[in-house]
Amino acid sequence: MFNGRFALVVEDRRRDYGEQRFDMLVEMFGIVLNVTSTPRPSKYQIISARLANRKERRADHARRQDG
Repeated sequence: MFNGRFALVVEDRRRDYGEQRFDMLVEMFGIVLNVTSTPRPSKYQIISARLANRKERRADHARRQDG
Protein backbone atom coordinates (compact mmCIF):
# COMPACT_ATOMS: atom_id res chain seq x y z
CA MET A 1 0.00 0.00 0.00
CA PHE A 2 2.78 2.47 0.87
CA ASN A 3 4.90 1.93 -2.22
CA GLY A 4 2.64 4.33 -4.16
CA ARG A 5 2.19 2.10 -7.20
CA PHE A 6 -1.57 1.82 -6.76
CA ALA A 7 -2.27 4.91 -4.69
CA LEU A 8 -2.96 8.59 -5.10
CA VAL A 9 -0.87 10.37 -2.44
CA VAL A 10 -1.20 14.05 -1.50
CA GLU A 11 0.49 15.94 1.32
CA ASP A 12 -2.03 17.26 3.85
CA ARG A 13 -1.23 20.96 4.25
CA ARG A 14 -4.54 22.10 5.73
CA ARG A 15 -2.83 23.05 8.99
CA ASP A 16 0.49 22.77 10.82
CA TYR A 17 0.51 19.34 12.46
CA GLY A 18 4.12 19.63 13.55
CA GLU A 19 5.00 16.82 11.11
CA GLN A 20 4.42 15.90 7.48
CA ARG A 21 1.13 14.10 6.87
CA PHE A 22 -0.01 12.40 3.71
CA ASP A 23 -3.48 11.39 2.56
CA MET A 24 -3.51 8.32 0.36
CA LEU A 25 -6.38 6.93 -1.69
CA VAL A 26 -5.94 3.24 -2.25
CA GLU A 27 -8.28 0.46 -3.36
CA MET A 28 -8.18 -2.81 -1.47
CA PHE A 29 -10.55 -5.67 -2.24
CA GLY A 30 -12.76 -3.34 -4.31
CA ILE A 31 -13.09 -0.72 -1.54
CA VAL A 32 -11.50 2.72 -1.80
CA LEU A 33 -9.88 3.84 1.45
CA ASN A 34 -8.43 7.14 2.61
CA VAL A 35 -5.36 6.46 4.74
CA THR A 36 -3.60 9.32 6.53
CA SER A 37 -0.02 8.62 7.57
CA THR A 38 3.21 10.27 8.59
CA PRO A 39 6.72 9.10 7.74
CA ARG A 40 8.90 7.73 10.53
CA PRO A 41 12.44 6.41 10.27
CA SER A 42 12.24 3.32 8.01
CA LYS A 43 8.41 3.09 8.25
CA TYR A 44 5.10 4.96 8.07
CA GLN A 45 2.76 5.48 10.99
CA ILE A 46 -0.93 5.31 10.15
CA ILE A 47 -2.87 8.13 11.75
CA SER A 48 -6.29 7.19 10.40
CA ALA A 49 -7.95 4.92 7.86
CA ARG A 50 -11.53 5.26 6.68
CA LEU A 51 -13.79 4.66 3.72
CA ALA A 52 -13.25 7.27 1.03
CA ASN A 53 -16.05 9.78 0.59
CA ARG A 54 -17.75 10.38 -2.77
CA LYS A 55 -15.35 13.16 -3.84
CA GLU A 56 -12.33 10.99 -2.98
CA ARG A 57 -13.76 7.99 -4.85
CA ARG A 58 -14.24 10.17 -7.93
CA ALA A 59 -10.62 11.36 -7.72
CA ASP A 60 -9.43 7.75 -7.43
CA HIS A 61 -11.57 6.71 -10.39
CA ALA A 62 -10.23 9.61 -12.50
CA ARG A 63 -6.65 8.64 -11.62
CA ARG A 64 -7.26 5.10 -12.85
CA GLN A 65 -8.75 6.32 -16.13
CA ASP A 66 -5.67 8.50 -16.77
CA GLY A 67 -3.02 6.03 -15.82
